[in-house]
Parts: sequence; structure tokens; C-alpha cells
Amino acid sequence: MTPLLPILYFLVSMFFSMVALNSRPSRRPTLLAVLVLFALLAFHGITDVAQSLEQADVLGLFILIYISHMGCVLLVERHELPGCAGGWKVKSSYKLMFNCRWIGTERQAPDICEHSPSAINGPSQNSERDAKLITCPQKLRKTLFQSRRAAFLRNRLLSALTIYGLNYLYWQLFLTPHPLYYRPLEYSDLIPSKQTYIRRIHDVTGRETIIRSIAVFNFVWSAWALFTGLHDILAFVFVGIGLDKPQDWPPLYGRLDQMYTLRRFWGKFWHRLVYRSYTGCGILLSEKIFRLPSDSGVGRLLINFIVFFLSGIVHALVTWKLGFTCGYWEDIGWFCLNFLGILLEEGIQWVYSKCFNVDGKINTTRKVIGFLWVFGFFFWSLPKTQYPKMFCRPM
Repeated sequence: MTPLLPILYFLVSMFFSMVALNSRPSRRPTLLAVLVLFALLAFHGITDVAQSLEQADVLGLFILIYISHMGCVLLVERHELPGCAGGWKVKSSYKLMFNCRWIGTERQAPDICEHSPSAINGPSQNSERDAKLITCPQKLRKTLFQSRRAAFLRNRLLSALTIYGLNYLYWQLFLTPHPLYYRPLEYSDLIPSKQTYIRRIHDVTGRETIIRSIAVFNFVWSAWALFTGLHDILAFVFVGIGLDKPQDWPPLYGRLDQMYTLRRFWGKFWHRLVYRSYTGCGILLSEKIFRLPSDSGVGRLLINFIVFFLSGIVHALVTWKLGFTCGYWEDIGWFCLNFLGILLEEGIQWVYSKCFNVDGKINTTRKVIGFLWVFGFFFWSLPKTQYPKMFCRPM
């Protein structure tokens, strides 16, 4: 029964989420406390449900993001479900409960890559055509290739299979040790002195540089492949069974060509699952606690810092729950470093534009320099959070 308890706790939390979404504002704080309690009980048991650390990591992040999202919906945004007054709005509750990016609402997170306009805007002539095809048995087979919904399902299935295949090749070619090419990682590769690079530039080895470079690629690829693959599978299931529409599942990540600054990496390429909830929390703290207008320069800086700080807290909590005996503060510190990195790059951009009187257009040369800067920042900073945890990883 132990593996079933966390699932049961989360189902109870979902029930109270639906109750809270359909309740008056005065009841929402109490219901939020109850749903958070059961969600935390589910979070406590993630290692009992998951078969590996990687699975437990995903479940832990999912639950904590769900908690922050519901807190934002109920207390910060104070969102009211659309529809007629009175009665339970079950479908609307379900739609919003896991809609962390607020897809299809007035509060949709910015910089989300959408599907074609017709898929987002709802019914069209194509929809009428699809309906006619479905009602005609002779053309049902043709529908598999022409229906927007069928095309969506086909593309998402192909995407998930492609990602699985590429990820398998990646592990076999780059992460599986081979005696003819390179030996496996050793503890000596990850000792505390190896966390620094620039100060030891005269002592670093080619192997150390290669390991750091792989760590950067692995950080981006592993997260993108894992979450995009899961997103594709979930989209296939929920659109396939008819609960959702294709426009409810826009791509999770942005385009690769947007990664030429740290701000764009996190703001345009990375997923936007926590943007609305963390930003909402930042605005609340900025205006209510620190009395800083959210549209002021200092207010915006504080909000951005809170977003990165909360990201660090969430990852640190998952690291702790997975059984690591260290690495929590490193998680928080690394996300704060990203905030400082964004401040540095914006300061340099401002000085450069003033000194050389350049316009804001980004040409190929500046993009290449930007990509090298982002790679260099991760190359320098990632070992500071990843290497320590290799020594205290649970067995």
C-alpha cells in the first residue's frame, strides 16, 4: 500500500483544488492550506512511487510547481472560472488546475511558441471539413492525414519517438564509457578543486575541459528531451481521448536560436511552467512587503530575483527529498548566479550601446558571441552545483 499512498494523497489534493476553484474567495485560503497539505504528503512519498531518482525528481518538481500554481490561482490572481454562475464547473476546474502557463486565458505566459493560428483560434473551415470527413466512412482513412487533430497526434507521437531514439543514441555515444575512447568518470574528476576553472587555467587538462563541455550540453539536452518527451506523450493521450484540444498543448520549449543571452535562454527558450506563479509571488512580495511598485526599476529587479530564488528553493527541496546529503545550497546559489549573470550581460549591453552608439538589431556576429557567452557561463557555473552532488548521491 505504501506506493499507493502518495497517489491517493495527490488525488485528495486535486479534489480540494476543484472545491477551492468553485468556492467563494473567503473560503479559498483554508482550502488552499488543505490542498497544499495533501500535496506535501504526496511529495514526501515520491521516492516510494518512482523507480529511479530521475523519475522521483520529475514527480517532485511536478508537485511543487502544482502547489505554486494553485497558490497563484487562488490567492495572487484570484482567478474566477468562466461560465454561468452556480454549479460546479468541473471541466473548467480541470483545465486550470494543471494549466501552469495559463494557455488560452488572458493571463497566458509570454513568449510561448504556439501552433498555427487556426489551431489556436478555435473552429474554422478546416474544423467543418474534418467533421464532414469523420461522418463519411469512405473518407475516414483520409481523415488520419488531413484532420488537424489527427495531424497533431501523429506529430506528437513522432516527436516522442524521435526524442527517445536520439536520447538513446546520445547515451550510447557520449555517456556510456568505452575503453577505446575514454574512461568513465572518476571521483578525481569531480573533486572540489575541479569546481573552479578560471583561477586554475594554467593547470586544467583537456579531459577536464571536455567533461565540463559535456556537462553543459547534458544540462540542456537532458532537461529538454525529458520534459518535451513527457509533454508529447501527455498531449497525445489527453488530446487523443478528447479531454483537450491541440491548442491546449503548445510546445513546451521555445526555439534554439533564442539562446544567445541568459535572459533569452530562460525567458524565451526554457519552459514557462513557473513564470506566472513565481512572478505573481514576486509582485506580491515587492508591492505588499517591500512597498516597491512592480513597474519600477528596483521592483522589476526584485521580482526577477525572487523568480530565480524560488526556482533554486524548489530544486533544493527536491534534491533534499531524493536523499542527497548535500547540494541544497548549491542549487539555490546557482539560480542566484543566473540572476547576477543576467544583470552583468545587460550592463555590458547598455555600456556597449552607449559607447558605440549601436542600434538594437541583432546580427549573426552578435548572436554567435551571445551563444558563446551563454555556453561560457554554464561552462563556468554548472560544476559548482553539479559536482558536489556526485559525492553525496543516494545509493
